[in-house]
Amino acid sequence: MTDRDPMIHVRVPAPLRDEIQEFARKHGRSMSAEIVLRLSQKPEEVLESEAESFLREEAADLEVQIPGIKWELNQAHKRLGEMFAMLVETRIPVADDKIALLQSQTRFYRARLEEAESRLRRIRRIIK
Repeated sequence: MTDRDPMIHVRVPAPLRDEIQEFARKHGRSMSAEIVLRLSQKPEEVLESEAESFLREEAADLEVQIPGIKWELNQAHKRLGEMFAMLVETRIPVADDKIALLQSQTRFYRARLEEAESRLRRIRRIIK
């Protein structure tokens, strides 16, 4: 785009202006450049771009969540190990429901971790 290109003035609803402004900011473009890009893209290119943007955000969210899930799983394993050690060392009976609860928590966090890692792998294969 140059200063010699024709200029037009267009009225747009405020929410659309805000959306264009946000996309332009995220991608380091001016609002004019963002509008020209959008108008020059074919509809399927716009959808692909939006889908890729969504997948990148999902991947970033998962990358933040996974360490927390790993920590929770580690804590559940630790509590379960402590309970078994107490059971063996002190011979103090531990309620079966407490052990079952800890085992259930461990399975829950393991499944959650596996699901999050699987989703992240699938997203990375798509967006490379």
